[in-house]
Amino acid sequence: MKGTTDKVRPTFAPGFSGFTFPAAYRQIMQSYPPVTVPFGKYQLKTEGQTLLTQRVGNVETENPLLVISNTQGSKTAVLAGDGIWLWRLAEFAETGGHAAFDNLILKITQYLSSKDDKRKFRVYPIQNEVVDNEPVIFETEVYNDIYESIYNQNVDLEVVAEDGKVRNYNYITSEANTQFKVNELPAGIYTYKASTVIAGKSETTNGQFSVTSFELESMQLTADHSLLRTLANQTDGSFHTTSKINELADILIGNPAQGTIYSQETFLPIINLWWIFLILILLISAEWFIRKYNGAY
Repeated sequence: MKGTTDKVRPTFAPGFSGFTFPAAYRQIMQSYPPVTVPFGKYQLKTEGQTLLTQRVGNVETENPLLVISNTQGSKTAVLAGDGIWLWRLAEFAETGGHAAFDNLILKITQYLSSKDDKRKFRVYPIQNEVVDNEPVIFETEVYNDIYESIYNQNVDLEVVAEDGKVRNYNYITSEANTQFKVNELPAGIYTYKASTVIAGKSETTNGQFSVTSFELESMQLTADHSLLRTLANQTDGSFHTTSKINELADILIGNPAQGTIYSQETFLPIINLWWIFLILILLISAEWFIRKYNGAY
């Protein structure tokens, strides 16, 4: 009948994945007083997610109470009831605060004000150029619809070298660690592609980085005489500059070459040692004879 209304309470939709909402707050919402809604069946004409559904008495229905949607870049939130100001008062009377209600309104506001050009999934090397003796460290950022950081995401990472060789990796993000290291990549230019699933939707990102050769000799082109002198002292050697090269010749002449001792080990099968083989045959034969003599098998 036109103009008929109904009294319903809110219930958090179990399939909602737009943003997180603590379980403790969901429990508080179950005790919110009823609001007035138009009586009848509800059907969404645009793509959206139901955040709250209607509960009549103890009967939970599929009728939406609060819906958020993002259609062609236009974000909306629709509440099908009247009187939610009672929720905040009721929560304060019950708990002495209104954290759950404020959190709900804050998250809806963040969702409506967030920009669409922000990516929900980002994977990028913290350095675009590394040397080949260092790992390539990838940073991972994953967000929900209001750009809260979310974790425990399964990420597939594909790294492709210049010669077309593909390396595949898989890792799971955590709040304690959002980085992933790829070790022992040869020098070259690499492209990468990362993918994950957020709220049932596949998300991908890609990029490029380079690995250069590490040449220790090129880092220090000047002879370090202090280091050479220290090495000589620690190994019972001697240090000589070009101005005293004759001293080196005298030392070499005065220290004749030491004799070299050679050793060689040879391993032979036991069967080549005939006397040991003969003893084994005699022992086996003796055991067989004794068993037969005593009637054993």
